[in-house]
Amino acid sequence: MARKSKVETSPHYNEIVDLLVAGYSSRYVSDYLENEYNEKITHTTLNNYKKNNLNVKAAVREKIIQKQKEESQSKQADKEIQAKESFEIATDYRFKDIQKLDDLISQADEINIDLDIRDENYDPYKEQSLRLKMKKLGLEAIKLKYELIDEDELNINIQDENVIGLAESIEKSRQKYLQEIEK
Repeated sequence: MARKSKVETSPHYNEIVDLLVAGYSSRYVSDYLENEYNEKITHTTLNNYKKNNLNVKAAVREKIIQKQKEESQSKQADKEIQAKESFEIATDYRFKDIQKLDDLISQADEINIDLDIRDENYDPYKEQSLRLKMKKLGLEAIKLKYELIDEDELNINIQDENVIGLAESIEKSRQKYLQEIEK
């Protein structure tokens, strides 16, 4: 264990520290101790003690550095929390979009388009065309859904092309039907 300095063993230790911390010079404190208590502690010893143990400026600098570090960490934590909240909002929004698309896909598949055959304006090709449009809307919704979740669109594009080909085929049949009626 290190030997204590003369300052630390002085019966006037608290008074010495108070004077040094208050800004009195080590010469003044040395003279004060000698005149007031007849205690001899050199100004060099007092100065060394002050420099090594009572360095107020260094302690203040350390506190400033610590506070800045804490503020920086707090700001970083706030940024991370804000980023997480933004991420949650974005994922919730995207999830709601996908739920809406799922509803649309389901509705497009379940809608019943049965036109009245007894109606004089009944057109079977129009009915087929409406069904096809609903299926196409469902496929578009599926395509959007997969775009939102970044899935591979290859199968959807192939299905979409098949629907377009089917639509063209139905339109050709419709034209033939209309030509036969006119004859």
